[in-house]
Amino acid sequence: MDTLLAWLLEGSSWVRYRALVDLAHEPESSPDVQAARRAMLEDPQVSGLVQEL
Repeated sequence: MDTLLAWLLEGSSWVRYRALVDLAHEPESSPDVQAARRAMLEDPQVSGLVQEL
């Protein structure tokens, strides 16, 4: 699992965020989770989807 988690953490910002929260069980208050969430929301693909909604 450690190898898989490490591989996921190298992925897209939204993959990194969910891997930290769902697989690594990091709390939302974790600096790593907060940084991953910010990066996810700043990603052009994600922000484009949010704007469409």
